[in-house]
Amino acid sequence: MARKIEFNSQKKPCRYFSEMRISFPVRIILIVIILIFLVSLYYVFRLHLEKYEKLPRLVMVLELDNSGVSLSKEREKKVLDQAIEIYRNRLKYLGLRRVKVNQAGEKRIMIEVFGIEDTTRASQLAKFLEQRAYLEFKLVKPQNEFHDVLKLVDGLLVDNNLVLLPEKSFIAMPQEGIKATTSEEFNPMALFQEEKKEGAMSDSGKTLLAESIKTPFSRLFFQEPYVPQSIERHENYMLVPANNIPLVKEYLSMPQVSSLIDRAEADNLVDYLRYKSPRESSEPDTLEILLGDDDTDVVRQDGIKYKHIYLLKRQPEITGSFLADANATLGGGYDPRTANKPLVLLKFDKEGADSFETITERFIQRDLSIVLDKVVIFAPRIMTRIPGGNAQIEGVATMDKARDLSIVLRAGALSMPIRIVEFRIYTPDSVSKNH
Repeated sequence: MARKIEFNSQKKPCRYFSEMRISFPVRIILIVIILIFLVSLYYVFRLHLEKYEKLPRLVMVLELDNSGVSLSKEREKKVLDQAIEIYRNRLKYLGLRRVKVNQAGEKRIMIEVFGIEDTTRASQLAKFLEQRAYLEFKLVKPQNEFHDVLKLVDGLLVDNNLVLLPEKSFIAMPQEGIKATTSEEFNPMALFQEEKKEGAMSDSGKTLLAESIKTPFSRLFFQEPYVPQSIERHENYMLVPANNIPLVKEYLSMPQVSSLIDRAEADNLVDYLRYKSPRESSEPDTLEILLGDDDTDVVRQDGIKYKHIYLLKRQPEITGSFLADANATLGGGYDPRTANKPLVLLKFDKEGADSFETITERFIQRDLSIVLDKVVIFAPRIMTRIPGGNAQIEGVATMDKARDLSIVLRAGALSMPIRIVEFRIYTPDSVSKNH
């Protein structure tokens, strides 16, 4: 008789393993192996920590600067989370691996970078991290309109008794046939002192003083800039002697002055339509005055350093939010402006590339400034329509600066300013160095 075989579908396939019994000696051996593994792991981790403890380290505490802006707790947390990610990316792109970036309190971030004890390098890194890296492309206004705005500010200062006394290092700029030696310091108060001593003021002194009183702002600018032949001259910027920069900034910080500049076109105080190109909108623009980057400063043959300054359309044509990539490189070819010189190559995303092509087509023969954190890095002239979403930043002093600039642009911009409130270097055998 055939033997009946039954298949039990309820039988578990892993029943053998579930019913497998481990002898007591084997259990002891397994427990010992697990304990040895855990102890080894602990000592490896401990040695790793001790290795870090023996290294010098830079510790920075950064704080969200939202003065004048009310943020909800949720928004504040989002801003800090974004900043932490940006800082991690910046440090990673720099090639720094032994770092810690964590939130420390409601508005603060602590950054620890191990292996850094040189104060110069630490200061450079702190400045690099503090950059907001907000990139904007803004249209430069013609120099003739800039002149008109300077005259408006002169009138405002004189009419409202807002003229400030210059410091001794102030340099008077020659204007409209008035002779002045720019290599010498000029102090209007010295003219009064000369009159008291000698009883009379020379005709040239009287003329110079009268013009200085009538044009307190525009006389801070050098309106016929000296530019070396090797540098292409652009007519839409102006130059300010470095000694005059503090006074220029003080005037620009006055609410009355900033408001006048901002609304010069909107209030029809300048004939802006004659400065517009045919493809531009006939609507008035809001304006602002920004200084150029230190790397673009010009030194004259007489040894005086001048800084570029620009009148810009306040509203940017495009911002860094459309940036897809940024890389540092050395320029090739035979163009003296770029050959073997540091460049930062920019690449926009699809939407940004389409916008940039439209912008460059609309503003041919106009200067488009590249502004980073309210400083004009470069202001090239648009010679033709630029398709493909590619642009480049020229005039960067060194490859290190080009690399740092490309890193902050690639890592993204901080949505709000963040400032360093604590900066220390710790070494195992010494006290911390405070800065």
